[in-house]
Amino acid sequence: MSKATAKVVLFSQKTKKGFPLKIRITKDRRSKYIGLKHYLSKSDKVRYWSESKKQIMPSYPKYEELMASFDKELYKAGVVIDEEHTYDNINNVSFSDYLSNYMKVLNANHQYGMHQKITSVKNHLISFRKVYKLNEDILFSDINIDFLNNLQLYFAEEPLNLKPITQRGYFESIRRILNKAIIENKYSPHRHPFLGFEFKSGKAEVNCLDKNQFKLIRGVLLENVVLINTKTKTKSRIVLSNDERKAGLMFLFQYYSYGMRVSDLLSLQWKNIYEVGSRMKYVMQKTKNQMDFAISKEHMDILFEFFPKDIQDDITKRSKQKSGENELVLNSGKVFKSPKINIRYKLIRNHLYYFSIHKTKKTDRIFSLIPANLTNKPLYSKLQSNTTNYNKDLTDFSVKIGLEDELESSLSSHMARHTFAYLSLLSGQSVYYISKALNHKSLKTTEAYLRKFSVGQLDGKFYKEEIGAIDKKEIDDILKAIISSDDYEKKKKIIDFLSL
Repeated sequence: MSKATAKVVLFSQKTKKGFPLKIRITKDRRSKYIGLKHYLSKSDKVRYWSESKKQIMPSYPKYEELMASFDKELYKAGVVIDEEHTYDNINNVSFSDYLSNYMKVLNANHQYGMHQKITSVKNHLISFRKVYKLNEDILFSDINIDFLNNLQLYFAEEPLNLKPITQRGYFESIRRILNKAIIENKYSPHRHPFLGFEFKSGKAEVNCLDKNQFKLIRGVLLENVVLINTKTKTKSRIVLSNDERKAGLMFLFQYYSYGMRVSDLLSLQWKNIYEVGSRMKYVMQKTKNQMDFAISKEHMDILFEFFPKDIQDDITKRSKQKSGENELVLNSGKVFKSPKINIRYKLIRNHLYYFSIHKTKKTDRIFSLIPANLTNKPLYSKLQSNTTNYNKDLTDFSVKIGLEDELESSLSSHMARHTFAYLSLLSGQSVYYISKALNHKSLKTTEAYLRKFSVGQLDGKFYKEEIGAIDKKEIDDILKAIISSDDYEKKKKIIDFLSL
């Protein structure tokens, strides 16, 4: 085999399939080209081809597949790369130093979540290096397929015994750092170390509540339901501690707020409410995107529970006062009477507006005691500790209402987000609108949330079910009650629906 230099190049002449990627092999100042059966579209060329460095970027979705073809074609052609000439020892740069500098950048950019992940990767690499007696300073050239395989053994064996999904997260972080170094020309491997390396199988579990489980939580917290023992026929009312009840209400607030993330829930201040207590607006901690939604009756019922006790008592007392009746006289002379609209929600909305503009109250957190003046890393640390306490209270809440035994894992804050996505799909919402509500960048992320959508839940979605006589009578009774009421908003919705 002869020594030569080889490089992936992009041909400027476009074919039907796109711009072709080929290998250019240079020996004794003569070049020849080998096709790789990889093509870039016009948009991919702009996105994944570096004109300044004349190379394909590691972010190219088929990068590893491309480099595997590169190695295979060189072997078939009997070519040995002159690595010393081609790479100029660039791979002897310290990976450890690069990792430390990367962490400083993350900290400076306030990316504390990612900084925490990379810190964990760094700590594991330090322990791994000691166990396998590697040099204290890990070089880019040290990271090869053997390094990754040994690291996988280290993760899987005692005392760590990490789950496959956890291992995968660490390896993806390492690969992300390597690709970043390649883009910055700090690292230029002849063969990417992740080529041929197999992650252990394992997918993140997407846990959510089904309709009945969610109905139980709502019933216990907002409807004061009574549980009935089917064997003894006895009734009992669930008694919750203050922390358990508040945790359950916060979970419901997340759900009704389009699956609000826990970091945003705990950061909410009264000043996030605007338009005279009718809307809420906030900037997401994770994505920095803005969310804006109407405050529903469910929201008001939950927020009421976080009002000061004296205000709760005043609203309750004033809501119970009789406010007269509305009368509806039909042509037949029959008179229907119904109570006038309760002023409860008007009172709640008035207080929401008052809190949102009050000089000191407006900066108070609604669902946590985190100081208003905290930002950046101190705020992130407080959010982490508050989330831990919240999830503990959620677990206690789910045990108290008898839900824990039905769940695959403990009730958690993030389950509210999954549940919102899942139940929205079951109710007939499109994945597109669910994705918009969750503020996902990609539909693929939303689809991952909906992975638990089972075939059994499709019953009745594609054909009309037979309506029994009992159901027909119930439908007639409900419609008659609506027609005879003063709820013109509900009547209008029915008319609008029938007009579709």
